[in-house]
Parts: sequence; C-alpha cells; structure tokens
Amino acid sequence: MHKVDVGYASQLLITDSEKERAVFENAYVLLTDHVIDNFRDVLVVVEEAAKHGRPLLVLARGFDGDVLPSLVTNHMRGIVKACAIALGTAKVEPGSDPDDALRAVLAGVTEATGGRVVSKELGMELKNTQASDLGQAAHVVVTEKVTLLSNDPIPEEDIPPVMTADEIAARDRTMAEIEAKVRAEFEAKQGTEGPGLG
Repeated sequence: MHKVDVGYASQLLITDSEKERAVFENAYVLLTDHVIDNFRDVLVVVEEAAKHGRPLLVLARGFDGDVLPSLVTNHMRGIVKACAIALGTAKVEPGSDPDDALRAVLAGVTEATGGRVVSKELGMELKNTQASDLGQAAHVVVTEKVTLLSNDPIPEEDIPPVMTADEIAARDRTMAEIEAKVRAEFEAKQGTEGPGLG
C-alpha cells in the first residue's frame, strides 16, 4: 500500500458521506506537477475514464479556474467519479524545498501505479496527455488528510480516522465548555426573571 499525506481538495468529491471519504476501485491515476487551471487540458483524460466507466484520481500541484467545479459537476452527475488531490498543500519540513518534496511524492505514486508524471519541468503539456500516461490503482481511499493506493483491499484499520484522538478530545472539551456556559447563562436568566414562560 502507498500513502500520500494529502487528502481531497473538495469534500464534494467524496463517495461515502458517512465516513467522509472517497473510495474507488480500478481507478485511473493522473500525475502532474502542473497547477491545473483549465478543465479542457484534462478533458481527454476525463473522457477516457468516462468511456471505460472507471473513476479518476488526479494528483497535481494544485487546481485553479474551472477545474474543481467541473470535476465536482461530472462526479455528482455520475459521468465520471473523480477525486482531486492538491499536492502543493502538503506540509513540508522546515528547510526543505517544496519542489523536491513534490517530486518525491510524484515519484512514489508513479512507482505504485505505473503512471507517468506529466512534467512541466520537462516541458510536457497537460492537453497532450494520453491514456498511456495514466497510472492505475486497484483500490483507492481518500480522506480529508490522506490518500491510500493499493493493489489489495485496504483494511479499515489502515485508514486514519478523520479526527485524531487529541482532536476528538479537544472538540469534546470545547463542546462541554459551551454547554456549561449556556447552562449557566440560562440558569442566571431564570433566577433574575423568576418562574414563568418569558
């Protein structure tokens, strides 16, 4: 299994609303260091996925313009199930070069999926992408924080929770504090107003 520490670029691209994740099987994988800012540049790839009834995972430096809205529209209409991963949002270690980090992530996914990076550094243009450039992943799970790709089904225990234990504890503390404050204000109000319906 291969893991990328970046999740979906839009929650509107999930397939499981209860668990807040996108789950795909037999997906095409588009890899690029471009910021994709024109949906027409990836239209050939989207049409290829739609033609074969396969989902599409797009890992790029980022997304701009009409790209995400168009992917969401196609996804929600059932034309092609898709998920977009903005690798440029990944956390980078202090002192590290973000471009080097991006290259490393793309290289790892290339190895895992057999795809080819459509590289801006090498002068490659997205609009010239062919089906043969696409990687493939038998099983994909994308959450808010991670993307998992595997040749085998991904066990539930390998999928990180949407919130960590610390985040859940912090949320519960905040909710308890708000509840206590509301209760105190309500009781104080009742004490000054006395009994009644007011």
